[in-house]
Amino acid sequence: DVMIYFRSALFVILSLYVQASTAQTLAGYFFNTDVTEHSELDLDQGEMEGFLDLATPDFTSATTSYAVGGNSVKGDMSIRTIKGFSTSAPTKLAGETLYELYRAYWGSGTYADDFVTAALGNTAPFAGMADISRSEFAAKGSNYQNIWMYVIHELEDAILDCVAGDITANGDSVNAWDEAWAFYAGSTEAGDGTTSGLMPYALAEKRCKNFGTCTGDADGDPTIGKSSINARLLSLYSAGQASIIAGNCGGAATILRQIVPLMTAPLVQGVLRYAWRGDPNGGNIQPPTKQRAEGWAFLAAVMPQFDYCNAARAAQIRAEMEYTSTLAGDIPSGYAAVYGMVHQVLPCLGLTCADIGGLVDAGGPT
Repeated sequence: DVMIYFRSALFVILSLYVQASTAQTLAGYFFNTDVTEHSELDLDQGEMEGFLDLATPDFTSATTSYAVGGNSVKGDMSIRTIKGFSTSAPTKLAGETLYELYRAYWGSGTYADDFVTAALGNTAPFAGMADISRSEFAAKGSNYQNIWMYVIHELEDAILDCVAGDITANGDSVNAWDEAWAFYAGSTEAGDGTTSGLMPYALAEKRCKNFGTCTGDADGDPTIGKSSINARLLSLYSAGQASIIAGNCGGAATILRQIVPLMTAPLVQGVLRYAWRGDPNGGNIQPPTKQRAEGWAFLAAVMPQFDYCNAARAAQIRAEMEYTSTLAGDIPSGYAAVYGMVHQVLPCLGLTCADIGGLVDAGGPT
């Protein structure tokens, strides 16, 4: 269709103009639209984590950072919040495949906020638990449930807008695709991704050193260099952006299906790392309340996908690692058993053993 081709060509020209006037590169990704305010949501996450990391966690201030925010302003001058990613989900994310999978598993459309708010507010299922445990639940739940799922939503939204032909208006498919990377990487990452940020991008960078899934850079050492997961995601996000600009909605949808497994990989690595650290016959890292809490926070972020792949196996993994008031310091069957069960569901998740790597360094950043 000549008119469609003309519109696409016109948009490309407009895009180049926008690039020249509002160019921004974040962790290697070049934005076509201005998403500076979106990327600054990581400052709320950072403030929240700062309050939770205090010797005596300040849960009240952490709740303000999470629920009120103040660093990320929307176009209408209202404030974007991490809590809002979850509380708006029943409406904004309704019908999206992965979100509906999570909603069904947890039995709540606001499952992510339920998890974080319970940890911050000392209510069930985390009532009476150690402060250090509640801090881990809140910080990691906020990042790897609220934010992580919303990144996927932005990609879904971009594709829907593309299909609808909305590729030129503000808030369009290109902008939504750019927003996904802005939320994934965050403003504190350098343009080339060489600094330690606060968002899911940073998790992949940490875990590559633990699991030997770094690029190796010049020396070939897989525990040194950039995350190979992030390198692949950068390539996919950039290719998806090009597909959206060209009006190739189907191509972008195919890329989304490749992105989700790779974004899941660092969460799976987190499960395995803390299964080992929390196992008295494994790492036995102290205090166990912290290690087990981190393990459950990571597992909660992937449990619905495990359950979809193999409900029986997922239930076994959950029984091994769920942190409750009566089970706070043991992995009943041990790390090796958890490792074996997790690896059985990898093919269904779209992941390989090479994607996850092997635990070669359980120390380092949390």
